[in-house]
Amino acid sequence: MLFFLDKQKTFIFVSFSMSDEALKSYFAESQKAGAQLIMRGLINNSFTQTKNKTMELGISFDIDPSLFEQYKIDVVPVIVIDDEKED
Repeated sequence: MLFFLDKQKTFIFVSFSMSDEALKSYFAESQKAGAQLIMRGLINNSFTQTKNKTMELGISFDIDPSLFEQYKIDVVPVIVIDDEKED
């Protein structure tokens, strides 16, 4: 007998316009929950500035503007739980 499991993805959409403390807090919570922290893009379109700020805060995240479009995210922070049924 085969069992098909539900697949759940949790995304936390954030931005560098948020306070440093908020970003650190959302990062810590994302780690506990197994969620992905998502940013729309780079600081001033600069990999260097973004890397430096990321290292300063001690956080990591994915950059994926397409997810912002897919879930119609215009304001952050937003938490999205996407339940996908696997057949």
